[in-house]
Formats: sequence, structure tokens, C-alpha cells
Amino acid sequence: KIEKAKDALPLGKALIDGDLPITEITFRTSAAEESIKTLTREIPELLVGAGTVLTVEQVKKAVSAGAKFI
Repeated sequence: KIEKAKDALPLGKALIDGDLPITEITFRTSAAEESIKTLTREIPELLVGAGTVLTVEQVKKAVSAGAKFI
């Protein structure tokens, strides 16, 4: 769970470095949307999805931010 959007980029880079090019960002915090935007913009080779998506509004935010799966 990412509490602050600034923590997303180091996590994404660590996943790529560890040869695990996929992540799920949960919508349990307010940092989710910005984290997805940052990861998809800065690390295009990382497959980014959204988890703990409970509303249509969250689906729209996730997809708009660049999530490739829900």
C-alpha cells in the first residue's frame, strides 16, 4: 500500500530492477491515482494496474491515470 505518491517511483524502479515488471496500486489511499500516473509516465515498461477498486468512479480514475488492468 502506497501512502504517498512520491514513494511509487522508487517501488516501480525496484520492481523493474528485480525483473518483476508488474504492479498493482490499491485504491485504499488518496495516493493511488497520482501513483499510477507517475509510474505509467516514468516507467512505461512497467505494467501498472489498480486494485481495491470499489466504485465506478475509481475505475474511471484508474483508467484515466493509465492503469492497464483493474
